[in-house]
Amino acid sequence: TVIPDNLFKSHATLGSVKFGEGLRKIGDNAFSGCTSLSNVNFTAGIEVIGSSAFRGTALTSVDLSACKLLKTIPSTCFKNCEKLRAVMFNDGLETIGSSAFYCVPSAISSLRFPASLKTIGYQAFYGSTNLTEVVLNDGLETIGAAAFARVSDVESGVPTSVKIPDSVTYIGSGIFVGCTNLTAITGGAGIVECDSNYLFGWDVPGDPAKKAGVEFGEDGKPLPFGIISFGKVVFGFQGPCASALKAEDFGDAVRIMENAFNGEDHESVSNLVSVAFPAGLEFIGG
Repeated sequence: TVIPDNLFKSHATLGSVKFGEGLRKIGDNAFSGCTSLSNVNFTAGIEVIGSSAFRGTALTSVDLSACKLLKTIPSTCFKNCEKLRAVMFNDGLETIGSSAFYCVPSAISSLRFPASLKTIGYQAFYGSTNLTEVVLNDGLETIGAAAFARVSDVESGVPTSVKIPDSVTYIGSGIFVGCTNLTAITGGAGIVECDSNYLFGWDVPGDPAKKAGVEFGEDGKPLPFGIISFGKVVFGFQGPCASALKAEDFGDAVRIMENAFNGEDHESVSNLVSVAFPAGLEFIGG
């Protein structure tokens, strides 16, 4: 059974839907804009849910735990579901798409992800201002830009510490932008690629990092001579820099981000005379 694209789109009086066990696919925008829809049962046979399928509905909970065949929650699927209070993910889920739960502003307090999850997309949980717990799973590989960013003028919620699994190899910019209560970030030893120096919502090498009081975890402690790194990525400098940097000073870095040696941005490198890069280095930003 398939529910076609747009079938119930903007049906303002629809309040409850009961799916049969034979349902396999819910189309794009199938229930988008159903502003009274508060109750849906997600059955075991569901393999595909379309983009924006439940966008802007009145759902109070999403329980996907029975949907063992579901691999992807697509982009904007539950975007602007402002009454959503709980989300239960299914084993076997691999991808949460961009803006999938965008602006679910004040209800969801905890997120725990299944071991199967590989990718959390761009702005997937942007604006979830009441989050007090985020547990990222071992096996996660990619965290998209602004994935857990929140509305910056709201002071409630937000976890104080987050552990990034060592399985993560890529993080986008500003994944926790605006999370002013966040004071400790640990793990992340496997990170080899980032798309910006704007890492967690501040410029890592500069004063905003100090003002935020962020304590880099075991794998994010400054290397010798004030080199700031996270995982295998070097972002810049904080504090005095030696006049000569040796290859071993960079640890096991494979990537150096743009502006890392920019004298205008980092006064600490003004006395730098010579640099020897490590043999394993793969990328130097422009």
